[in-house]
Amino acid sequence: MSREIVFEALAFLEGYNPSPSMKGMTNSNQIHEVYIKNAVVSLISIKQHNPQTDVGIVLNFQIGQKWKKLLERKGILIWNCPFKDFQMPQDIVYSLSYYKLCAFKYLVEQTKYDKFCFIDCDTFAVKNFNTLWKECEDAFMIVPADESLAHPVRREIAILYEKLYEKERNITHYCSGFIISAREAILSVLLRCNEIYGKIIETDSRPAGG
Repeated sequence: MSREIVFEALAFLEGYNPSPSMKGMTNSNQIHEVYIKNAVVSLISIKQHNPQTDVGIVLNFQIGQKWKKLLERKGILIWNCPFKDFQMPQDIVYSLSYYKLCAFKYLVEQTKYDKFCFIDCDTFAVKNFNTLWKECEDAFMIVPADESLAHPVRREIAILYEKLYEKERNITHYCSGFIISAREAILSVLLRCNEIYGKIIETDSRPAGG
């Protein structure tokens, strides 16, 4: 087993909507197939450029045999983890995206990797992650969004923060499609996320924008 893991995470729940990018699709089997195809292409490309690194996917459902056999043949690991942590109400736009936190928690608790990298399934690797693994030894790395403070999403984040903590603060908006860090920092972030999640549920402070 390598010291590092690159993983993706997919979850589906009855009554929950997928990403807004799938807005025109109503057939749940078709939606599942699109997500899985994206993930398979992404994971295989990552493994091709990082043969010594473990690459895998965390799911809350059973993947079809066709895809399971292909992933196993390409050396991709598969974990099944129920969506029981960080589950948001279904009316939140990106509620299923919070499964990545559940997947992070599962891997940190159930495996012995030193470094973890989550990446969205609509991606494609073109080189190895060697420099990223080195850099994340001293940093929790996540991609910042490019919205200004005037953007509706940034305004909503600020309003939500003030409601939760009763003080104002300009919060930077980060994209969650790529996260890489060492175990200790991931554990610290997960503890903080669990605290914030508890406050959100307790106060019913729903992030409508996702």
